[in-house]
Amino acid sequence: RFEVRFPLRGVHPPAPAARHGPLSGAHVLVLAPEGPVSTALAATVATLGGACHRAPTLAAAEAIVAAVLSNDLPLTDIIVDHRHAEQFRRLLSRRPAIAGLKLRRTYLINPEERTSHPVNQIDGYEAWLIRPLREKSLVEVLLGRLKGIEKRDAINDNRPILREASTTGEASEQGAHDILLAEDDPVNALILRTALHRAGYLVRHVGDFTSLDRELHGAGEITGKGPRLILTDLNMPGGDGLAMLKRLREQEAAGHRRRVPVLVLTSDVRGDLGEILLAAGADSVLPKPPEPGRLAAEIARLLEV
Repeated sequence: RFEVRFPLRGVHPPAPAARHGPLSGAHVLVLAPEGPVSTALAATVATLGGACHRAPTLAAAEAIVAAVLSNDLPLTDIIVDHRHAEQFRRLLSRRPAIAGLKLRRTYLINPEERTSHPVNQIDGYEAWLIRPLREKSLVEVLLGRLKGIEKRDAINDNRPILREASTTGEASEQGAHDILLAEDDPVNALILRTALHRAGYLVRHVGDFTSLDRELHGAGEITGKGPRLILTDLNMPGGDGLAMLKRLREQEAAGHRRRVPVLVLTSDVRGDLGEILLAAGADSVLPKPPEPGRLAAEIARLLEV
């Protein structure tokens, strides 16, 4: 979804109608660096009916807290990105009156930070969240339903929204598919991983052609547990898509590895590029960004071949 805003001078638009949602009573202060994480978090809170104030700097946080302490602004929650934990400590020392407010404090961390921040060492917080955020977990935390961080299984409770697991044999077989995703842009990689997870696939991600080659020449191929399908960007550091395809197909033709279907994603609009890629060994070519339904259908088709 794209949003475009045009300033209208001299026009006084009507006040927006109050939105009702699961977070209609939430007023959240987010201490996080400026970027997609804080932007997405604020948008999610607003979409669910709440209000979110972003503070990318200590000065911005102090201004918001000053308004709260003077009763000019309501506040129910503070979410602190682990990268701004020190700024939050400084904010508490500068504005000790914050401690007297009934604010729920939530700590936001990366999955890899979880091992270096054991739950019993995250003092002063009532809950914690792991990126990428799951909407359900955010709602549960902001509603106070998840209070004791020591009682939470953050890896399972706060994982990205996936399709519900099934106990049927068909779903189990689908979940066993292993897709090797090669994408150097972290945002695109996150979107693709989420779409693939929702479709029930297990995904390994690499960010350049060097890592892709390493994965293809690793122990997985020797043990027979290599990827069932390669989903790759055409242009990444460490090489190029055409050379990778030709090298891969030559190795397969020489009997050095089993054939793996390759689906190429590209934003290149050259009319003959699709034919060139197919001739080089690609099984399918889709434009970036791919429509999730079409991507899932194409992957299912290739895996059935």
